[in-house]
Amino acid sequence: TTRYRWEVDPEGFLARYVGSPYVEAGWNRSRLKPIATPDPTGALDSLFGSFAPVYADEHQRQGSLRVGATHRVFDWSVSHTIGRIEDRTRLQPDTRTDLSSLDLGWRPDADTSFGFSLQRDRFRLEDTGAATTTWIASLSLYRVLLPRRLSLQATASATQVHGTTAFSGAADGFGVSSASKTDERTLTFYGALEWVAVESRVNRPGLTFTVDGIWERREDDVVHSNTRDTFQTFLKVRVDFPLQWKKGA
Repeated sequence: TTRYRWEVDPEGFLARYVGSPYVEAGWNRSRLKPIATPDPTGALDSLFGSFAPVYADEHQRQGSLRVGATHRVFDWSVSHTIGRIEDRTRLQPDTRTDLSSLDLGWRPDADTSFGFSLQRDRFRLEDTGAATTTWIASLSLYRVLLPRRLSLQATASATQVHGTTAFSGAADGFGVSSASKTDERTLTFYGALEWVAVESRVNRPGLTFTVDGIWERREDDVVHSNTRDTFQTFLKVRVDFPLQWKKGA
């Protein structure tokens, strides 16, 4: 595994007005050496003493690049990661994963922060060409309403998954097709309000109440019975009791 990071002088002109830029690059390569493992298709036979070994020879490679900048009131980064898994025994399909992400953060004052994230994840079976793409976008807010007493947290996210998933073989014993289409969308809202009723101190307990809720809307254009709305809300009570002992004279 190799990883590099480059930064500029945090006191320089560029860092003061534009932010402190950085570049990260990483490379990872690993191999699962051939070892004897039970044949998954002969699991019952192996339980009764008939051991049918197969040999695993899996090669994994991953490369990543991230470019970004940090500042007193904002930060941003763009990254891309490529991962490949190759099975030399041909017992499992070779796969490739491409993950791209964009992250933005803004802190207009000491009590407020905003965040935005956009992610694209593409998973592909190299042998069959089947691929699934997942998009995830999220927006978050954190706000201190009363210093050291009351705070608010809110998050909204949207997820879309579409593509085709292929299995080895034409169909299994339960009649599942060798290829299935996926087309799902999920919208989620989360909010939490935290109130510190009694602030904890050394050798004195503190009491905190939190009310949070999550609403989720899922739409499935392939399996329509999976389309549903869910809502959950919780009331949480937390007791903090920091203890400290002092040795006697």
